[in-house]
Amino acid sequence: MNYFFVNSDANSLRDPPRPRYPILLERGFFAAGGDRAKYGEQLRVLDSGDVVLLYENGVGVVAVGTVLEPWDGVSHPSPLYYTASELRGFDSSASAEFRVAVDWFLDLSAAPIGVATLVERLGYNPRKVIHRIVAKRPAIASLIEEYRDATALVLEITSTTPLNEGAPENRTTVAYERSRAAVALCKAHFGTACVICGIDFGGRYGVEFA
Repeated sequence: MNYFFVNSDANSLRDPPRPRYPILLERGFFAAGGDRAKYGEQLRVLDSGDVVLLYENGVGVVAVGTVLEPWDGVSHPSPLYYTASELRGFDSSASAEFRVAVDWFLDLSAAPIGVATLVERLGYNPRKVIHRIVAKRPAIASLIEEYRDATALVLEITSTTPLNEGAPENRTTVAYERSRAAVALCKAHFGTACVICGIDFGGRYGVEFA
C-alpha cells in the first residue's frame, strides 16, 4: 500500500459548480482531464488498496480514500467531473477524462487538513496531479488518524440526542425585604460611616447614600 496526493484540479475548473470535488466524493472516483499521455497515464501508478488524499488548491486535503481498482485505461470523451467546455479548453485536441474508482472513507469537507498544516507537518505543499508520498509517509499516516479520530468524535456528538440549550424554565424565588425601621435604628446608633474604610457615604455623597 502506498500513499498519494491527488489533485482536484480546481484551477482548471471554470464552470459551475465550484467547488467541484463533492462530485468525486458522491460518485466514488478520482478524475484527471486533458491529454492522455500527459495526464491519463499518471493514473497507472495507483493500485488497489493505495490511500489517496484529495487536495483542493488553496484549501488543503478535503477527503481521504482507498483506491478500489487500477485505472482501466479508458479515455472518457463524455465527462462526469469536468464540463465539456473545460475539456475542450485543454491543450490537446484529444482531451478526455480519466477515472479511477475510490472509496472516500474520510470526508474532511467541513474541516480540511489546511495548507498551513501540511507545510508545517510535511514541509511542502502538493501541487502535482498525482504525488507519491515516500519520505513523509509516517507523518501523513499519523495526520490521517488524527483527523479520522476528530471526525469520528464530531459524528458521535452530533448523532446523540439533541441538547436543549437555553430552554425556558419556571422558577419560584423567595426574597426578603429589609426592615426600614431596623435600618433607621442601626444608622441612628452606629452612624453611616463604613466600619472598614471609615468613609461617611452620607456626608460625602448626600443623605440618599447614607
